[in-house]
Amino acid sequence: MKYTGGVISEKGDYRQKNQDRATFITPADLGGRVALGCVFDGIGSFADSEISAEMMLKGIEAWAAGVGNLYPTVYDSCTLADDLFETISELNEAVFDYRQDNSADIGCTLSVFLAVDAEFFAFHVGDSRIYKIGEEMEQISKDEVAVVEKDGKLRNLLANYIGKQREVWINRYYGSIEAGDVFLLCSDGLYKRVKREDFSLARISGKSNGAIESECKKMVELVYERGEKDNVSCVLLSANAK
Repeated sequence: MKYTGGVISEKGDYRQKNQDRATFITPADLGGRVALGCVFDGIGSFADSEISAEMMLKGIEAWAAGVGNLYPTVYDSCTLADDLFETISELNEAVFDYRQDNSADIGCTLSVFLAVDAEFFAFHVGDSRIYKIGEEMEQISKDEVAVVEKDGKLRNLLANYIGKQREVWINRYYGSIEAGDVFLLCSDGLYKRVKREDFSLARISGKSNGAIESECKKMVELVYERGEKDNVSCVLLSANAK
């Protein structure tokens, strides 16, 4: 399998800053056989959540830069995924310690999708989402929210996030990948306002990184046209036959 993808993260016209971070990485020395997509959605009610999202982004990018020469000679796919899981756990500890040491209002969600040849390993904290896009939008991740009553209304509150506790619960998902599969990672600013028919698989599947990034941009522009006021992040990943 060979992977291509694109990413975009936008502040929008209403928020003062972009508290989201997102990335799509294919280590060059692995020839596209391994790909990593990530979305970190800073919690809007926290003043400086972009700090936690940036810490997670830089940490994951550093991890990706260091594994290019390990797979498949040193690590198999499961070992690679386990190493990423440990890295996420350590980064959460770093965010928690920063929050405590600096009395900082920070925290973010996490959606990470690791594709290794014909397998995927997904890691999730919070309410950003991971989808497989086929005839329907199949949600792989599960939202970690609690429904509470406040001021006579039912509201969704984030039940889990990076930096909340020193030991975070990280949801893990595993599955197989076939050529032609398309996956989406996104913040809630995107998924609240898009439908399956907004995605054209013909414009995503098998396309170049640049073409897929253009599709990400179209999705972000679409949700802003529909009235979204939050930061919006989108990662699209295509699995292609070699």
